[in-house]
Amino acid sequence: MKRRNLFLMFILIGIFRIVYLLVWIYSIQSDMKYRLQKSQISGGLTIFLMIITLGIYGFVWQWNICKQLESIGGTDKRIITLIFSIFLFGIIINPLLIQSSVNSINTLMF
Repeated sequence: MKRRNLFLMFILIGIFRIVYLLVWIYSIQSDMKYRLQKSQISGGLTIFLMIITLGIYGFVWQWNICKQLESIGGTDKRIITLIFSIFLFGIIINPLLIQSSVNSINTLMF
């Protein structure tokens, strides 16, 4: 999985907003599908479901991706991402939390 600079992600989210987030979600989901080699949905289907459900599937996706990251050595951030999502801070903070977990997994592996 790709290691990303959190500060640069914050800047890109601020500039490109939803477009960057959709690209990031596609990338994370595709990487997890490749890494776990399970029958998961693809990144494209994830984006499609988020658009069709007007973002509601995003809550489910965040919960599942945090669970999967925990299973491969990351920290469990499901509750904190859910709380931030409920209070609408999640659109900026949750991608940074999830990416920090991805970065910590990459640090453990290499």
